[in-house]
Amino acid sequence: MERWPKIKRLARVEFTPDEFVRCISTVEESMRRRGSRDPRLRLELTGAFFGEEQQEKALAFTARVACMMEIAHSEKIGGFTVTDPQTGKSLSRVGLFHAAALAELQYDHDKQFFDEDEFLAILKLEDAMLAKTTQT
Repeated sequence: MERWPKIKRLARVEFTPDEFVRCISTVEESMRRRGSRDPRLRLELTGAFFGEEQQEKALAFTARVACMMEIAHSEKIGGFTVTDPQTGKSLSRVGLFHAAALAELQYDHDKQFFDEDEFLAILKLEDAMLAKTTQT
């Protein structure tokens, strides 16, 4: 019997960058309207975004967000976030979300993570593509 089949399945779930950003935006807007930062509500709203038929996709999304938050603290990736001087909140460039949608989700035993070099390469490519798009 395979040891971590659910994690392996979640690693294979794919997202488009637009779908990933749309879910983040929708959930964050709902959280703002309700004046809540409750992580249980965030999970509920994420599940609702993907619907009853796609609960595994909602779990995969949550795993990718958790891995993105963890990798965003690394020195290499940290340059793609800024801190709002008024609120102290961390603001991320949209390329960070795109990289989280596109990077391969790795797993080792019961831990999920992104390969830092792969994530950074995608992040730089996405950042360059977004910069080119805004110039035209």
